[in-house]
Amino acid sequence: GDAEKTLGKYQAALSTYEQALAIFQYREDGLEICDVLRKKGYVEALLGQGEQAYKDYQQALTFYRENGNERRIAKTLKRLGELKQDQKEFGEAREHYEQTLALFKKIGDYKGQGKTLEKMGKLALAQKNLTQACSYFRTASDIYRKSGLETSLWRLESLAGCDGEL
Repeated sequence: GDAEKTLGKYQAALSTYEQALAIFQYREDGLEICDVLRKKGYVEALLGQGEQAYKDYQQALTFYRENGNERRIAKTLKRLGELKQDQKEFGEAREHYEQTLALFKKIGDYKGQGKTLEKMGKLALAQKNLTQACSYFRTASDIYRKSGLETSLWRLESLAGCDGEL
């Protein structure tokens, strides 16, 4: 499924994920089931199947929370934020991104923090809040610089009209 997704063959990826899901359900492998549900949800969102994607993300999120897997919780919340942003449900998207950011901070994942802040910046741009967008991009840029992570943030800075501010 991952290779097909990367190649843009989303329907084939979805089919592969559904087959994998059946195998992992038969084996009662909860973690693998949820990882596949999260990946399947992402492809469903790309295919415009937002309602099913939301259900899959929620099911994975419940399992991850029960088992205390904070990194996977954060990744799933990020996907929920993306889904809600695509659906123009900006308040819910922001809530998911804020929860994601808090978890990435808690576990010390600088890359996750930066990427989440970039998403929050894009969300602010979608809401035509340039000041807030630049603030998020600036914070992401600071995190990337301090932690030595490579980034293509300059494209976002130019897009946002933050040139010279970061």
